[in-house]
Amino acid sequence: MNDMQPFVPGARRGGYGADIATMVIATQGASRSSAFDLGRPLLLLGGQCLGPCGIVAQLAMDWLPRLTDLLGQSCRRQLSLRRLWFWLPPTALIGATSSEAYFVARRIARLAGVPLLVMDAGNLRPDDLRRSDLPGPDLLLPPDPVVAVAASGCANPLVLVLGIEHAPERTATELADMLDRKSGARWFCASLGAVLDLSAVTWMVATSNEHALQTDLYTRLTPVGIAVPRDRAPRMARLLATALEVMADQDVGPGEVKALLATMLQDGSRAWDRLSRSDADDLREAMTRELLSVAYASAD
Repeated sequence: MNDMQPFVPGARRGGYGADIATMVIATQGASRSSAFDLGRPLLLLGGQCLGPCGIVAQLAMDWLPRLTDLLGQSCRRQLSLRRLWFWLPPTALIGATSSEAYFVARRIARLAGVPLLVMDAGNLRPDDLRRSDLPGPDLLLPPDPVVAVAASGCANPLVLVLGIEHAPERTATELADMLDRKSGARWFCASLGAVLDLSAVTWMVATSNEHALQTDLYTRLTPVGIAVPRDRAPRMARLLATALEVMADQDVGPGEVKALLATMLQDGSRAWDRLSRSDADDLREAMTRELLSVAYASAD
């Protein structure tokens, strides 16, 4: 489920012709972090997706206007601050299923060019996010996001948190402290005995009801609804986006996409013919953007 292979760009170029930015996340007491090599410069990826032809143009999720707006605002802010890497404020993805949150997070990570980690908060042990050492001989391992940064060599992965409704309140409080950009910039990792800067990480928390979240966590998240649309045209566009994600996973080139879509869109019940003119135009526009996105990604 997690896309955690090390990132080795063929050309070390970021957005707008700049070299790819780096950062060292182990800021203090890095002796025990040497096993994870967190004292080395780690890549800050996604600078190429910030411009007008980047992730916002390629996302093609018109049924999620709040998400598109949030991405656009964040990209413009990163550019204005000359932070040429992808970052999104901590976000609550509000939907009925965790699989929908995974689909949205995975698509954003793919277009941004950053690794994706899925962390199930419901399966975390009470001490997994502790800041202090455990008593006795018990071994305290680094939290999954720290391992993800070390394994991928990327300081700004996207971390999707599932199962937060089933996590203890203490875990939710510690997670809130970890994903907050100010406190996360000086997060003490007890297992490594080091202060880590996790401020470049993008956090998404899946939930069916943001108001049921623990208060400290709720106040640090921007809510975004991701419900599957009910109207026919956006629902078909949503299904199409899923199909194209699968095609991208299988390295289907743009020359093969047309034939596969023709097979997929065969419509014996003639539901497509019953679309209104405006719905058909919206669907055709969404399909065009999706195909252009696939072609653009395949050409890189």
